[in-house]
Formats: sequence, structure tokens, C-alpha cells
Amino acid sequence: IVSVVDINNPEEIRSDNFKSADVAIEFTTPATAFDNYMQCFAAGVPVGDPSLISAHPRVFHPIYEGGIFFMRRIGVLTSGGDSPGMNAAVMAVAKSARYYGMSLIGIKRGYNGTLCRSHHIEDDMVELDLDTILDIADQPGTYLRTARCLDFIRPEMRVHAANNIREMGIEGVVVIGGDGSYHGAMGLCELGIPCVGIPGTIDNDLAYTEMTLGYDTAVNSCIDDIRAIRATSRSHDRPGVVEVMGRHCGDIALKAAAGSGAEICLVPEVPWSIQEAADRLSRLIDMGNPRATVVVAEGAWDAMQPADWRRYLIENGAKGIHEDDP
Repeated sequence: IVSVVDINNPEEIRSDNFKSADVAIEFTTPATAFDNYMQCFAAGVPVGDPSLISAHPRVFHPIYEGGIFFMRRIGVLTSGGDSPGMNAAVMAVAKSARYYGMSLIGIKRGYNGTLCRSHHIEDDMVELDLDTILDIADQPGTYLRTARCLDFIRPEMRVHAANNIREMGIEGVVVIGGDGSYHGAMGLCELGIPCVGIPGTIDNDLAYTEMTLGYDTAVNSCIDDIRAIRATSRSHDRPGVVEVMGRHCGDIALKAAAGSGAEICLVPEVPWSIQEAADRLSRLIDMGNPRATVVVAEGAWDAMQPADWRRYLIENGAKGIHEDDP
């Protein structure tokens, strides 16, 4: 049995029954006086939706204490491509949750976990213990797993996810991921689920942060690999072309090229042509550097000026290529 009071009924707000109520409900029109909400929070009476009473009557809304709102339970998920540092970020969230006395729910496989389509809820959401998280903090990948969720694009699926989050008593979600993950978080915010984003992507393509989780590791890994390739280039006096990740952002390519001493770098932010790149490489070879390295960002092809590459290769002596090849 759950005792309730109507947050918009002045008589109930002033009654002795108010402080002993399990949940305050908006049975009438939505409350416009913020003081009513403040009284609820100050008394430790959460403001909830009537449909949620039967599940977890006292865990749906923040506690008001000392002028600060405290949530009782939050969730954390990792979404999109995995990146180094995601587990450390989850650990930091777990430490903060412990410090503020909040329980922490790990949502598995990104936004897929919010849809709760597994046979067992433990396969979608699990309560995280700080001791367990401390053990996985230095492991690569992501302990919570990650996956893209195309269904989350559909508005009705986002509504379903928001309802599942509320039914689990989760009052806010920490989203660790990149640009696509933040679009999903925005969808939840529009449905009344507060979200906090931690930028986690090796691409460093989020303009509102100096450096994203995994970017530094990706750059240093590329530097090591480029240096190994350059060693082979020196041995054979041959130039090398190395393509690195980064999607539509050239940060990895630029920093890796600078850190490894590569002579040419092609990024999507700067238009370029095959002829220009070839001329520069030819000048390097003529100047006595036949082992130059060209670092190409994976998105640089979008910035390349249109070119008939088949004709170019044929005119420059390439064998086995015909202009009518598909």
C-alpha cells in the first residue's frame, strides 16, 4: 500500500499526512509553483507519475538537501565505437555515485540495453559495484560492451527506452560516446531523462571539448606503427602511404604525421588533388628522399578534387589498367 498526496492540492501540502507520504503525484493540472516541488524535495517525498507507483515508489526523483538536488539512482552506458579510457570513465562515475550515496546501474550494449529486449533483465542492465569496477578500470575496450542501435533513431523506440529507464528507477544517465551517442542522449533529454555526456571517441571530432577519451592513445599507436613502416621504407628506399582512422576529422592523421616525421599529410579539412600530392612526393624523391611517408586520414578522400585516376595512372606508366575498367 502506497500513500500519496496531490502536489497541486494546497490543503494536502499543508497537512500532516504530507511528510509521511510515499510519493507526491500530479493528479490535477501540472504544478506551476516551484515552491510546491521544493516542499516535496525538502520532505523527502519524490514527485512521480501515477503509473510508476506500483514499481519503485520512492526512487524516481531527486532528493533536495541543503539547496542541492541529489539523485538516488543513475545509469551509465558506453555507446558507439569503443575507445581507450571508457572503463576508467565508468570507474570515475562509480566513484562519484558512491560519494553522493547513489546506486549505479550499468546499461549494456549502448542504447540497446535501454530497450530491454533480452530474455533476462541482467543482460540489459546490471547494478555496478565499485569493487568490481575498480578491477576493470585499466582494461582495454569497455566492460559494459557497446553496439550501435539503429532502432533508437525511431521516436517510438526512444519513448520505450525512456519508459524502461523510469521503471528501473534511473533518474539520470551518463552517456560515454561520440557524436551519435550524444544525439541519442538528446533524444532522452527531450523525453525528460537528464543526461550527462563524457566524450569518448578516438576521432576527437567533438568541437566542444579539448580532447576526447581514446584520442591520445590512438595518436600514439599510429605513431608507433608509422615509425615501423618508415623503418621498412628506409631499408628499401621506397615511399610509403599510411591511412589512419578519424572519420571526417583529420586530428589523428595530423598529430601522427607530426609525431612520426612524415613528409606529407592529407586531411579532410584541407582540399587537395592527386596531382598536387604526386608533385610534392616527386620533389622529395628528386631531393634525395626516396623513402618519404604519406599519411592519409580516412576522410581525406572527400576533400580530394575530382580526378580521372585511371587516365592518370595509365599516363604515368601503370600496367594492367584500362580506362573502361569498372
